[in-house]
Amino acid sequence: MSENAIVIGSIALAVLMVLSIAWFVRRAFVRHDPNRAAASVTVVPNAAFELQLPGGPGELYFRFDITGDTDGYYDLLVSGEVVDELGGTRTFAVRTSPHSKLEGAASARHAITTYALTTFKGSIPLATVRPGDRTARGVVTEHPTGLLRNGWIYIPRSK
Repeated sequence: MSENAIVIGSIALAVLMVLSIAWFVRRAFVRHDPNRAAASVTVVPNAAFELQLPGGPGELYFRFDITGDTDGYYDLLVSGEVVDELGGTRTFAVRTSPHSKLEGAASARHAITTYALTTFKGSIPLATVRPGDRTARGVVTEHPTGLLRNGWIYIPRSK
């Protein structure tokens, strides 16, 4: 009888662990879904973007979906500024490649990419958003041309 209880308890514990891991993974994917974000804007390479911020604190992210023919190399640069309610600005510049060939990338911070399922999709943090910040604006640059299939600048929901 006690052997059965140990086996059943072990199986129940394993199922509980698998379910909790699956819940945390799902939560991370939902949090970084631009369609469910507190604020988001679609971006294209070499064109200006502007995102109206929700007014509360948070983190500004860039989510990308690149073409699959990169041989593991992709070079993206997101540069811009966050504008507060008084018109003050804070600049940001973030690159995905440690050896970027893009103009302006030498002074940009190299970000570690958080991948979503494959190395073709991922997110990188751009800047901290403070209460009173109103707008984030900037541009996304790519190398090689045609690399970025889809891109979004967004602030994830807090929960």
